[in-house]
Amino acid sequence: MKTALLFSSRRNESSSYTDRQKDILEQFANENSLVTGDFREDIRVTTTFFSDADNAQTHKHIVKLINDPEREEQNHSKTSKFEAESDLNKSTRDYVDNESKTSNTADLSVSIAPRRYRRP
Repeated sequence: MKTALLFSSRRNESSSYTDRQKDILEQFANENSLVTGDFREDIRVTTTFFSDADNAQTHKHIVKLINDPEREEQNHSKTSKFEAESDLNKSTRDYVDNESKTSNTADLSVSIAPRRYRRP
């Protein structure tokens, strides 16, 4: 019931959800037909939906977001930071891998001895 109440009040200005979280919850509500237009009916439909153990298990990330939005936001921030660093490392790696390993100017300034004078 608590989850249903929190979920149904997701649009309130006083809710503790960020805009990103509100968008996620709104999309989830629309995809699962949890929007009726009547607050009391929304609570009833949502309570029925989350009372089903299969739904609660399948959508546990949504249940966690509903019940602890601050923790979900912290986890999202950590994940985003890690992904940004990972992308930076990949970009750097790709850039380095695409560059030649030797300098072209060094190639021009170094003369190569003819084959017969090279050491074995």
